[in-house]
Amino acid sequence: MEAKEAMEAAAPLAPQLRPSVQQEVTLLSPSIRTIDDFPPVGPADVAIFWDYENVRIPAWCPATTASEGIRNKVGKYGRIVEKRLYYDSRQPTESTAPRAELDLSGFTLVDCPSRNRKETLDKKLIVDVLCFA
Repeated sequence: MEAKEAMEAAAPLAPQLRPSVQQEVTLLSPSIRTIDDFPPVGPADVAIFWDYENVRIPAWCPATTASEGIRNKVGKYGRIVEKRLYYDSRQPTESTAPRAELDLSGFTLVDCPSRNRKETLDKKLIVDVLCFA
């Protein structure tokens, strides 16, 4: 079978990939059909950037339990090297945030006063993510 025929035959096997990547992957290994079929890479450095304004801990859940759950889920992707929690201490809804418990759980608390501007917290979080990457 020629390379062109092999690529055409493999086209339906990898619908999630761009055509050029799909063709290259198929030629390298016919067993790879999607991005998820690639073998896992070794552990990487992982960071947690938590927008507390949009993802709060439920009242029934202790902060230490939530932190441990996050650590257990994220830890399987690599070594957690940074844990940051972004909040606005001036917001009345965040005045009850369990900051002391989260601080003791290893999160760096990043206070982002909104200064009457939208998305101040989001922009700071995005900049930190880009700096980490």
